[in-house]
Amino acid sequence: MQKSQINQSQYINTQQIPQKNQVPADAVNMELRRRLWDGQLPIKVDLALNDTISIEKPRSLYIMAPRENYFFYILNEVKSLFDPYVSSDRKDSYDNMWFDFNNTPLKWNVPIGVQFDTIVGIKNKQKDLPWCLTFHYKDFPEEINIHLQGLNFLKYHYINSLKESHNLRMGQGSEILNIQRKDEERMIQGITQHNFENFWEVNQPLCDKNVAELKKYAIRVFCNKHHTYLQPNIEVNSTVDPDKNPLTVTLGDVLAETFPKLFEPQLNDKGDIEIVKKREFDVIVQGVEAEFSTPMYWLSLNLAYLDNFIYISFHMS
Repeated sequence: MQKSQINQSQYINTQQIPQKNQVPADAVNMELRRRLWDGQLPIKVDLALNDTISIEKPRSLYIMAPRENYFFYILNEVKSLFDPYVSSDRKDSYDNMWFDFNNTPLKWNVPIGVQFDTIVGIKNKQKDLPWCLTFHYKDFPEEINIHLQGLNFLKYHYINSLKESHNLRMGQGSEILNIQRKDEERMIQGITQHNFENFWEVNQPLCDKNVAELKKYAIRVFCNKHHTYLQPNIEVNSTVDPDKNPLTVTLGDVLAETFPKLFEPQLNDKGDIEIVKKREFDVIVQGVEAEFSTPMYWLSLNLAYLDNFIYISFHMS
């Protein structure tokens, strides 16, 4: 099920910067977090024809996959269906397993929804549902992907990504390094079992920081024309204009600063400056067309993914 357009104005915090270490009660919308957590994509998975050793063709797997989670989450169900059709030496060869969509390899360490938004876009999403993928046990595309590397892959890459986002946001990662083992395991269990309460009870104090504490925004931008992502270097408190209230910095401001060839400021009919695209393409955050007027601080609290990065998808024709 795809998400409907989110009315940002219902949730945006417009208060003045509060005292340090306090996050206003209306800055975080837990109902919205739950809606994003529950957002799912209908996926159809077929086994690659050159992987099967059986005369009988396996049936397709139809599954609802959480947008915020990773392909690791559906791996058990995929393997349960397809393992009987492949040679025994392939069944536990995790480092050679991968998915593709229309011959485009998909990534184990990037959220499912981010990859769908980037590759499919907004305009094509209805005709591409269910999302038809192919699962492979061999011929891993080494040059553009990261191996699954066994069952501990998710924990290793997720914690590293969480550390990276925390380093950007807070200027240091000691809070992640000092997480108690039981809390780390509970967070990972929340992801692997898709348990909202388990995950957010641990992640909430890591995510919900006052704007006065933040150093930079943790952002990753993906584009369907490139295999790698770009990570903008955006200071929360502008060095160019130190008097600018960080609560007023918008997604459009960040995009125009980072991608001046794609975005520009323009006067609208009311005489106000707004950020517009120089060419037509989709800009997507959490499955919906991004509103450039959305404050970055609000985005970081409410629309970040599980590793506390804000993922922005560009889909170009």
